[in-house]
Amino acid sequence: MDTEPTITLHYVRKDGKRERTKFAHHTLSEARELAQWVLNVGNGFYTEVDICNEDGTIERIQNPAVPVEVGAN
Repeated sequence: MDTEPTITLHYVRKDGKRERTKFAHHTLSEARELAQWVLNVGNGFYTEVDICNEDGTIERIQNPAVPVEVGAN
């Protein structure tokens, strides 16, 4: 049985809902590339992607095309 870690991408949509994709036998570098591709191709549909493993979030990639809302002071 292979014990390679599984990386999961959690896509955060503009409406706050989440989608996820699990990858077995992929590297963090490959997961980053896919996350950035999804953000670019999604044309603002996704605000960020969390790259996770079994222990939790490793990295969060935010979509630079989605404006950050600034709260009023």
